[in-house]
Amino acid sequence: MANIISIEDKRKAAQDLETARLLHRKRVAVRQVVQCVHCHWKCEKCGTQRRPGPQSGGDPPPDLRVPYRFCEFCALDYIDYIERLQGRGDPHCYWQNDAWREAWSRWISYQGAMSSFAKTPEFARLVAEVREAPPEE
Repeated sequence: MANIISIEDKRKAAQDLETARLLHRKRVAVRQVVQCVHCHWKCEKCGTQRRPGPQSGGDPPPDLRVPYRFCEFCALDYIDYIERLQGRGDPHCYWQNDAWREAWSRWISYQGAMSSFAKTPEFARLVAEVREAPPEE
């Protein structure tokens, strides 16, 4: 009789494991939006460390034409993208073709979608649940 496993204990252990897995997925989802997408110190496009500049807080000087936090190279590429959309741009930059413009267009759409997602009530609920959860071990 001592070797009999309680079905209730087994069910409870399985439920606890599933609860822990779900909490882990929630934490990962929040991290992806908060840490990865909105990291203040990384380029939003390529992810490289941004160089601090002379502005307060070590931010590089803002370029009013660039609404994202980019490294120097991605900022220049973004400005080229906008100029190409307006019919300008350097004709010697042959690699700035239709596929390049499409990549930029999709990246900008993705940023908008992530920003919209972060403002939804469901995401706010997810953040609240993760905040209320016990700390990770």
